[in-house]
Amino acid sequence: MRPRGYLPDLSILNKPSLAASSRGRFPKPGDGSFRAIKRLLMALLLCLSTQVFPQQRFLGVWQESEKKERVLGDASAKTFEDTYRSLLKKGFLLTDIEVVDQGGQKKYYGVWHSGSDSCAIYADSWEPFLARSNDLNTKGLRLIDIETFAEGKQRKYVGAWRKDSYTERLQAGLAWPEFYKVWEQNKKDGLVLIDVETYLDERERKFIGVWKSDGRESNIWKDLDWKTFAVIHKGLQEQKFQLIDLETYTTDNERKFMGVWVKSPGEQRMVVDANWSEFMNQWEEIGKDNLWLIDLEVY
Repeated sequence: MRPRGYLPDLSILNKPSLAASSRGRFPKPGDGSFRAIKRLLMALLLCLSTQVFPQQRFLGVWQESEKKERVLGDASAKTFEDTYRSLLKKGFLLTDIEVVDQGGQKKYYGVWHSGSDSCAIYADSWEPFLARSNDLNTKGLRLIDIETFAEGKQRKYVGAWRKDSYTERLQAGLAWPEFYKVWEQNKKDGLVLIDVETYLDERERKFIGVWKSDGRESNIWKDLDWKTFAVIHKGLQEQKFQLIDLETYTTDNERKFMGVWVKSPGEQRMVVDANWSEFMNQWEEIGKDNLWLIDLEVY
């Protein structure tokens, strides 16, 4: 059955350019010349990507899955919306969205997973965003990913929803002490943090969280350098925890990492501090091992 989607109104977003990839997008005829053309086109794409993303670095988290996925990078709002509509018709549902500012223009990145349920995407300032989220909740859709960015003097929010029936909580604009208290209370109530975003409000760091009813144990760490983060991640993996969300930001000009883990055994991979061509090379290789991208960060 073709998935139903609430088509987005992204008119508040900006316009720039495109670089898209999808594992398995090329057919595999026996024609050797076709394979040569494929290699040439991929090489050209990777060569161009070093110019398209001159300042951006990328990180990703993968989990086990045999389903298909698609990745879009460096897209304008119009291209992103067109891609959303096109992939929806092909049975791909938006799972992760990133918005970055490049030279005063907004660029959009997305990860789509194959599926047959309903989905939605919406972007606006906080009050209309919250109202839409509540409305979609009554229609059986749950927020699975939220992103925030500055648009002039306003803060905007964009989210992706998928069809589900669990209890959901959304908290935004919290300083860390308050956010951590909410995290602890939600944990006691049987809710697990599935997505966290952080941003600077003037000079104060604020946090946004999306929780779902889920009986699994969870962990959260923040303000870690990469070496410390890697040690903690390894220890939690040994205790059968999986990383489900990874954030990165700077504090006093130092790069910091923040992670959310849940109790769930299974193989995982991470790619950190890669340029676009390196990231997409890893995406192609990791996908061959039946893992799909669950979290993409651009910085």
